[in-house]
Amino acid sequence: MRNPVGKAFARDDVRSAVIPAYMGLIKQCDDQMGVRFEWLEQTGRMEDTMIVVTSDHGDFLGDHWMGQRRSFTMPQSKCR
Repeated sequence: MRNPVGKAFARDDVRSAVIPAYMGLIKQCDDQMGVRFEWLEQTGRMEDTMIVVTSDHGDFLGDHWMGQRRSFTMPQSKCR
Protein backbone atom coordinates (compact mmCIF):
# COMPACT_ATOMS: atom_id res chain seq x y z
CA MET A 1 0.00 0.00 0.00
CA ARG A 2 2.95 2.32 0.53
CA ASN A 3 4.62 1.88 -2.86
CA PRO A 4 4.12 4.67 -5.46
CA VAL A 5 1.77 2.62 -7.63
CA GLY A 6 -0.38 1.68 -4.65
CA LYS A 7 -0.56 5.30 -3.54
CA ALA A 8 -1.53 6.42 -7.05
CA PHE A 9 -4.27 3.81 -7.43
CA ALA A 10 -5.68 4.75 -4.04
CA ARG A 11 -6.72 8.03 -5.66
CA ASP A 12 -10.13 8.03 -7.34
CA ASP A 13 -8.96 10.45 -10.04
CA VAL A 14 -6.23 8.02 -11.11
CA ARG A 15 -8.55 5.01 -11.17
CA SER A 16 -11.25 6.94 -13.02
CA ALA A 17 -8.75 7.84 -15.75
CA VAL A 18 -6.83 4.56 -16.06
CA ILE A 19 -9.62 1.97 -15.86
CA PRO A 20 -11.79 3.36 -18.71
CA ALA A 21 -8.68 3.74 -20.90
CA TYR A 22 -7.69 0.12 -20.24
CA MET A 23 -11.22 -1.12 -20.91
CA GLY A 24 -11.24 0.94 -24.12
CA LEU A 25 -8.14 -0.89 -25.32
CA ILE A 26 -9.81 -4.22 -24.59
CA LYS A 27 -12.89 -3.10 -26.56
CA GLN A 28 -10.69 -2.04 -29.46
CA CYS A 29 -9.13 -5.52 -29.58
CA ASP A 30 -12.57 -7.11 -29.40
CA ASP A 31 -13.92 -4.89 -32.18
CA GLN A 32 -10.98 -5.73 -34.45
CA MET A 33 -11.44 -9.44 -33.83
CA GLY A 34 -15.05 -8.99 -34.92
CA VAL A 35 -13.88 -7.34 -38.16
CA ARG A 36 -11.53 -10.26 -38.80
CA PHE A 37 -14.19 -12.87 -38.02
CA GLU A 38 -16.63 -11.16 -40.37
CA TRP A 39 -14.05 -11.18 -43.17
CA LEU A 40 -13.31 -14.86 -42.56
CA GLU A 41 -17.03 -15.67 -42.77
CA GLN A 42 -17.58 -13.57 -45.91
CA THR A 43 -14.63 -15.12 -47.73
CA GLY A 44 -15.44 -18.70 -46.69
CA ARG A 45 -12.18 -19.01 -44.79
CA MET A 46 -13.66 -19.50 -41.30
CA GLU A 47 -13.94 -23.27 -41.78
CA ASP A 48 -10.23 -23.72 -42.56
CA THR A 49 -8.86 -21.19 -40.09
CA MET A 50 -7.56 -21.82 -36.60
CA ILE A 51 -7.85 -18.82 -34.31
CA VAL A 52 -5.44 -18.65 -31.37
CA VAL A 53 -5.60 -15.80 -28.86
CA THR A 54 -2.79 -15.32 -26.37
CA SER A 55 -1.96 -12.77 -23.71
CA ASP A 56 0.84 -12.18 -21.26
CA HIS A 57 -1.45 -11.04 -18.43
CA GLY A 58 -3.68 -8.22 -17.39
CA ASP A 59 -2.94 -5.42 -15.00
CA PHE A 60 -4.41 -5.16 -11.52
CA LEU A 61 -5.71 -1.62 -12.19
CA GLY A 62 -5.43 -0.77 -8.53
CA ASP A 63 -6.92 -3.96 -7.11
CA HIS A 64 -5.02 -4.87 -3.96
CA TRP A 65 -3.22 -1.50 -4.34
CA MET A 66 -1.25 -2.78 -7.33
CA GLY A 67 -1.05 -1.49 -10.87
CA GLN A 68 1.02 -4.21 -12.49
CA ARG A 69 1.99 -7.77 -11.72
CA ARG A 70 5.24 -8.03 -9.77
CA SER A 71 6.84 -10.35 -7.33
CA PHE A 72 5.52 -9.71 -3.84
CA THR A 73 8.99 -10.19 -2.38
CA MET A 74 10.94 -7.96 -4.79
CA PRO A 75 11.65 -4.47 -3.47
CA GLN A 76 10.17 -1.58 -5.47
CA SER A 77 13.65 -0.29 -6.40
CA LYS A 78 14.51 -3.57 -8.18
CA CYS A 79 11.34 -3.61 -10.33
CA ARG A 80 12.34 -1.02 -12.90
